[in-house]
Amino acid sequence: MLAKAGLLPHLAHDEGFLATDRVMDAVGMNSYPPDRTTAEPFEAQFWSNVDGHLGLSEQGMRAELPAITDPSGAMKAQALMGEETRQLA
Repeated sequence: MLAKAGLLPHLAHDEGFLATDRVMDAVGMNSYPPDRTTAEPFEAQFWSNVDGHLGLSEQGMRAELPAITDPSGAMKAQALMGEETRQLA
């Protein structure tokens, strides 16, 4: 989002950035311009838009936890979800 907002001009011709930009266009994620009228940082705006675009919610992610078949991955996911809940309280 910083590059799209013109704050990282050195990326204007960077092939990695341009490839990412094409992918974001293809999946419909470039339709969310950064909002400069809010105190919310651009990165937080981006992830809020990703969550909304993909229909992600904490409840949905918790419901999907049993589908994680790798035990260490499941433990990491549960630990992260527990830490997030503690931070919100």
